[in-house]
Amino acid sequence: MDLCQIDLTNLKAKEIMQSEVLTAPPEAQVCQLINQLICSDKEEVVVLDQDQHVTGIITRKALLRKINQGLDLRAPVREVMQQPVIAVKGNDDVYQVREIMREHKIGRVPVVSDSGRLIGLVTAVAICNGFSDKLEEVGGHLQAVLDSITEAAFVFNKYCRLIYWNNSARRLCKNSIKPGVRCNEIASQELIKNVLATGKAIKNIYEVREGRHLVKNISPIIKLGEVIGAVCTVEDVTKVVNLMNKVESRNEKAELIQGLGKGEKRGNQVAPEPPCFEAFSGRGKRFEKLIALAKKAARVDATVLIRGETGTGKELMARSLHLAGPRKNKPFVVVDCSAIPETLFESELFGYEPGAFTGASRTGKKGKLEIADGGTLFLDEIGELPLEMQAKLLRVIQEREFYRVGGVKPVRVDLRFIAATNRDLEQMVKEGNFREDLFYRLNVVTLELPSLRERGEELPGLVKEFIEQFSKFYDIPISSIEEGVISALRNYSWPGNYRELRNVAERLVLLSENGCIKIEHLSDVIREDLIKDCGEKESGPPDSGQEGVYCLEEMLAAKEREAILSVLKQYQYNKSRAARALNIPRSTLYYKIKSLNINV
Repeated sequence: MDLCQIDLTNLKAKEIMQSEVLTAPPEAQVCQLINQLICSDKEEVVVLDQDQHVTGIITRKALLRKINQGLDLRAPVREVMQQPVIAVKGNDDVYQVREIMREHKIGRVPVVSDSGRLIGLVTAVAICNGFSDKLEEVGGHLQAVLDSITEAAFVFNKYCRLIYWNNSARRLCKNSIKPGVRCNEIASQELIKNVLATGKAIKNIYEVREGRHLVKNISPIIKLGEVIGAVCTVEDVTKVVNLMNKVESRNEKAELIQGLGKGEKRGNQVAPEPPCFEAFSGRGKRFEKLIALAKKAARVDATVLIRGETGTGKELMARSLHLAGPRKNKPFVVVDCSAIPETLFESELFGYEPGAFTGASRTGKKGKLEIADGGTLFLDEIGELPLEMQAKLLRVIQEREFYRVGGVKPVRVDLRFIAATNRDLEQMVKEGNFREDLFYRLNVVTLELPSLRERGEELPGLVKEFIEQFSKFYDIPISSIEEGVISALRNYSWPGNYRELRNVAERLVLLSENGCIKIEHLSDVIREDLIKDCGEKESGPPDSGQEGVYCLEEMLAAKEREAILSVLKQYQYNKSRAARALNIPRSTLYYKIKSLNINV
């Protein structure tokens, strides 16, 4: 932070000048000038020629001095006025005006228009008042900025005394902050003094205090090359740490369950989806080519970049590559780059030495890289990796070595890297949000996983395959599927891709009745598209004598649509009042409006 960045240069002379100025012509007598000054509180008179241009100036003090020296009171003003006169323009910066006054050792300057006519007068007192008002305004802006920051912010002067803080800081310290204190509880005096002495920032200091996990950053305040203070920001990451602990706990449970996919049984149940290429078998020519390429890549340690939308099976493909390769008996470690806060990323990936920071474990901690040593490190959502970490990751990929946080000895690892993303990395490279050299390091072999929307013709086979797997898993035999179920699934857009399809298949198996899966077992969201499809077939009742063309869903939807539209019109399309009249929640009304395609 540099206080020189506070901008006062937009303060103009016309904003602080006094518009009411005493004036006199050059031929006026001194006695007339005295009368003008006596009848006003002004300290000066500006002398103007017949064109209203400034030709001179005389102050009350200078006039009294000349009178004491024996000045004739009938003398013309031109004999006693100060000239030549330095004038400024209305749009001149006050900084410039102040420097002119300092250079010429004067206390006031006339302000003139572009044509040279007098429009006002700037005095030294007006400049001081103008700067003071502006600083108050800037101070208010700075306080508003600080209070809008979620992190606690503390500002120290060069004597290590607290001079400024924001609302988050007040809450963090439980309203116990006082100006002028050294605030050892927030940032140690030693750290602040170190920043003040060296002018170098200290980043990502992690400590645990009273059960709270805190990350601190301390930066110097520099003005004209001199350190005049320091800013300490403190982020409370307790919720994030607790969440990560829960995630780690769940990951441990998931690793136990993962064994089911390797042939292990739970009672008479077998995991419905093996974590290997078999999970992708029988899914069309495009997938056959994809799997053939993946099997070739699995046999070597080349870095693989897996691309595809959310739910297309990127992690499943990564596990398949690992299990089909020579490292299958070694660890497979997943790092979700979108779920780890930037401040904790380095310690999570590289680990840390004992006592690396306040609150660190006495025994230190292995990072994901060391845990994956000998096996595979899967970097999921690599597009979310912070730029600073991208540079460090690139070095690890190139050198296969890194330093723990707080460590001085390099740690060597032997592992394979697999990355996945649903983002356009090429565009991110162009925008400067992703390192080009890292992109090329990752993009050795690329596997593009198609979305479910691109494989509509294969959907019936996929549905039956998933239903068969969950039927065996839950020991629920399925003997029939209503024809409308497949039609509804075909019409659906599948934003969640294969993951969503698996969840739908599991739901259908669990809700099946007597071995039969019916349309009513589908969720409302999926049935919505089926209702629309039926509504487009016929706008009115079919001709008598035609069989099989009535659609019950369509008829019910039409009646429901008619009723809702009638109530909406009655209440001038006020949704809150309409929902109360229909005796349904407002959220349900919104859903009905959308699903029944009601134009409001």
